[in-house]
Amino acid sequence: MNKLIDIVKDIIQPEKIIETHISYLLITDDYVYKIKKSVNLGFLDFEHLKKRKTYCLLEKELNSRFSKGIYLDVLKLVKLNGEYRLVNIENTLPAYEYILKMKRIKDEAFLHYRIEKKHIDCDDMYNIGVSIAEKLKNIKTDKAFVEEHGNVDQILFNINENFQQLDEFKNVYFDNNLYEFIKTKTYKFFKNNYNLFVKRINEGYIKNGHGDVRLEHIYFDDSDYGIIDCIEFNRRFRCNDVVADFTFLCMELDEKGYLDLSDSALSGFLSVFKDNDSKKLINFYKCYRALVRAKVNCFLLSEKGNTWQYFHKKCDETKRLVHLAYSYALCLEKPLTIIFYGLTGSGKSRNAKAFADTFGCAYLNTDICRKEMFHMQVSEKHYVPFGSSIYSEDNTLKVYDYLGERSYKMGLLGRLVVVDGTFLKRIYYDTFLNKRGLKIFKVKCEAPMDMLRKRLEMRINKKSISDGRLEILVEQSKILEDIGFDFLLHTENSIERHPLLVAKNLAIIDEK
Repeated sequence: MNKLIDIVKDIIQPEKIIETHISYLLITDDYVYKIKKSVNLGFLDFEHLKKRKTYCLLEKELNSRFSKGIYLDVLKLVKLNGEYRLVNIENTLPAYEYILKMKRIKDEAFLHYRIEKKHIDCDDMYNIGVSIAEKLKNIKTDKAFVEEHGNVDQILFNINENFQQLDEFKNVYFDNNLYEFIKTKTYKFFKNNYNLFVKRINEGYIKNGHGDVRLEHIYFDDSDYGIIDCIEFNRRFRCNDVVADFTFLCMELDEKGYLDLSDSALSGFLSVFKDNDSKKLINFYKCYRALVRAKVNCFLLSEKGNTWQYFHKKCDETKRLVHLAYSYALCLEKPLTIIFYGLTGSGKSRNAKAFADTFGCAYLNTDICRKEMFHMQVSEKHYVPFGSSIYSEDNTLKVYDYLGERSYKMGLLGRLVVVDGTFLKRIYYDTFLNKRGLKIFKVKCEAPMDMLRKRLEMRINKKSISDGRLEILVEQSKILEDIGFDFLLHTENSIERHPLLVAKNLAIIDEK
């Protein structure tokens, strides 16, 4: 394969070459030349030249549904008078290889580029969600195709295959305990909702769609959006529920930490697909998509080995994807809200933020929300007597009510939410709940009192969004009421292990 790449490189003189687990992309100023690797990974088979020709032609055909004027020609590499040349596929000379020629889309037109440059806001993502949903909705449902490649047995086959291929990598690239929890929850959801999957098929939500709606595949085309890289190599991967197709994008946004953009895109999608069943499947398919990405990474890591320059970066990314799948698995049947609470200085904020960052959850903090509600800069210090000004009883109740409502609304989109606050009184907790029907897991953060004092003394000279200080700790201790807990976290230990410690205990309790 390397010799082949060198031959084509000499012909087209690319400015750069990108390698994926299944192909090489040779990029010039105006065009991209795609060469499929001679590989058989089980779920795809490019091992023989004839198959690579077939899939080049199919890729061009399928992608025309989602993009205009991008997929140009299928070429073949031939040898004429002792020289290698790229010619039209109709040429009668024997082919050494088949190559897909595409128009190059400039980097600045791609969604991932615009997001990185902060040129995309929530309104943009909402519109993208609407546009993609309409594209998927307008695909005519092919009943015969769906019956063969999108039936319930095939959905289960996809799930089984994903786990079977991931099994060999557990405790190598990701934590086995979290992985087994994800597996158990996935199969339980599938079994409990079998009739829902049948219903989706009968009602036409399964399409011969795209299969790989990712950030790097969406581009801006005048006033609309195009999508490239539809899956051509496996019919069942492309024959999906519309939710499965779209939530790949949302999962990728989550993985990169753009939760607000992810939720906005999902809101746009759900403005087209308004049915409750679509909402119920969001986390199931997000979880599946995260594991698909993790699996692909594992294949690449296994192939390249630990001497590869990107090995450790891909390892971290793989672990992150499994952590995301865990957060989705927790919310399969019902969205979950995790409360980290305790006295000021107890480490609740550090641990809540560490958990949210590790598992890609939404993060709500009472100090941030309070200052936002009263139009203050988050970093602005507001040292007032305990229980006065913005910290009065009435204002505190408003803060907890606001936090409860935000948690509820995020939950409507299936989001796992982490809430960080003192929850000093039972009435604050009750106000937060306020008959919203939230599913709650409470983590109480504790440390010895002398450690709390030491932390607060050290905080004086550090940047912190909290207004907590020694005199506040004393007053809090006087009125502290018990709201119970599901897990007691001793925060005097190293914070590095805490997110996984909380996660594993949460998984154990959730299974009970």
